[in-house]
Amino acid sequence: MSITRLTKEERHAAILTAAGEVFAREGYVRARVDAIARTARVGKGTIYEHFGSKENLLCSYLSHLVHQTVDALTEEAGQDQNPRRALTRLIRGLVESIEPMIPVMGLFFEAWNLAATRADMRSRVVDTFREMYTPVLDLIADLVRRGRREGLFGAHQPKDVASLVVATIDGLAYQALFILDPGDLPRMARRTEKLLIQGLDLRP
Repeated sequence: MSITRLTKEERHAAILTAAGEVFAREGYVRARVDAIARTARVGKGTIYEHFGSKENLLCSYLSHLVHQTVDALTEEAGQDQNPRRALTRLIRGLVESIEPMIPVMGLFFEAWNLAATRADMRSRVVDTFREMYTPVLDLIADLVRRGRREGLFGAHQPKDVASLVVATIDGLAYQALFILDPGDLPRMARRTEKLLIQGLDLRP
């Protein structure tokens, strides 16, 4: 029987997938590295070889999760020649992406807790969140600039708009975890993009 050896990239991906499964089932605090290793079918040492620590694995998994969810949306929006339509679709898509992330949403709070309580992890967590947010913030700001040039939006500050859009979506994500019925998210997606886009049409 021949044994198929995974490449370094395949092992890396397998560990991230396994981490997601174990984190979702056990939570970050209770999740054990050896359980992640068994799920990924790699040695425990391989996880430390790739990620260095459980904390770094959490940060890498969150970054992977967000990119897996958001990259297709940002790529599609970036290719749309109409900035108003592109921003509308991006906002709706980001809100609609919240529901499948609810089972692991608590992991973002765990990362924040690491930043708040572990001085040695603060810069790592901050860098992770900056790396996750920057592409979306930059794209939204660029779409607003394009919309202003084409007379589609009022003279709003693009970076301010980007921050407010992302803050609104983050707020909905946390409400979906604690308050909102996840079934309401499709309706909230339509209302959110409508209100935000209408706001851009108004003069500041």
